Amino acid sequence: MGWGAYIRYVSLAVVFCEALFHLLETFSLFNWLEMLINAGSSSLLTILIIAAIESVRISGKRKSE
Repeated sequence: MGWGAYIRYVSLAVVFCEALFHLLETFSLFNWLEMLINAGSSSLLTILIIAAIESVRISGKRKSE
């Protein structure tokens, strides 16, 4: 699996989980814009953290080879 495919997979999984979490947390769509902003920002932060950890992990693996 290439880097682009992995990021697409992670992004899809994270966005789905974050949207579901924030939808269940608010349980109403009264403040739907706030819910979308929260889910989007949480998703972006989570994807960036996962990408950073993976890039460190991959670069460490390449140095040991």
